[in-house]
Amino acid sequence: MHLVVVGMGAEFQEWFCLDLSKPRANGEYPIVLFDARDNALDQQFYDDFGQMLNEVLGFVADSLEQPLD
Repeated sequence: MHLVVVGMGAEFQEWFCLDLSKPRANGEYPIVLFDARDNALDQQFYDDFGQMLNEVLGFVADSLEQPLD
C-alpha cells in the first residue's frame, strides 16, 4: 500500500492521502485525492503536506474572520 490518509475530502468517501510511491528529492510526498466510490486516485492536490497545511489553515483563518449572519 502506498497511500496514507491525512485528511477527509469535501465529498463522501474522498480522502487526502500522502502518495508514498512518489517521494520528492527533499523527502516530502505529494498529496493526492483518493475517491473510494470509484476506488481510484482522482488527482494530485498539493505538492506536500506543508502546502496542504498552509492552505487549510489559511482557509480556516479567513472563515473565522467572516461575521456570522
